[in-house]
Amino acid sequence: MKTISATDAKSKFGDLITGPQGQAQPDEAYLNKVLSEYSNGDVSRRQIEEVTGLWFGEILSEMAKRKLSLPRVNSAIKFNANQSALFERIFPV
Repeated sequence: MKTISATDAKSKFGDLITGPQGQAQPDEAYLNKVLSEYSNGDVSRRQIEEVTGLWFGEILSEMAKRKLSLPRVNSAIKFNANQSALFERIFPV
């Protein structure tokens, strides 16, 4: 039996009833590949969820098993001009 938090149950209610969009759990080699890509920041969490059917907590657990680090997010790419100027003033390159 699988145990999940109430928050996950609420947000993934449809998946609990029907399964994660009919997707099968990926094989181990594929899972290693996509989790490594996520760790490197090459793919998003949502993309991982879509291709694996794993929820965020499961993704973190699988990453921990593989000793993968969490991805580093470069939020500066989403800054507007004022935010960029402030960032550069605080953290000069």
